Amino acid sequence: MGWKEWHYWIKGVVIGFIIAIILSILGIFVQTLSNNRLLTFIAHLVVDPCVFYTQCNGNSCLGCIILGPLFTIIHGIILGLFIGIIYGKLKNS
Repeated sequence: MGWKEWHYWIKGVVIGFIIAIILSILGIFVQTLSNNRLLTFIAHLVVDPCVFYTQCNGNSCLGCIILGPLFTIIHGIILGLFIGIIYGKLKNS
């Protein structure tokens, strides 16, 4: 079963997963290598949404450092799922 036979929601999940992985990797590099505060802040929001769920700061909490990219990947999968479902409904109607 090739890519063209997949349902739109499965394609959305795969695309969301790939984009989330890329954003996590880029965000980690920007967060660690950049001296620009704005870029660091944006990367911190993308890579480490754990800050919104817990009370710790992502730079000092080991749980957030580990779980931050995981949350980003889960959010990417969920977002891709919903975009795929909506696109599939619009395409088939």
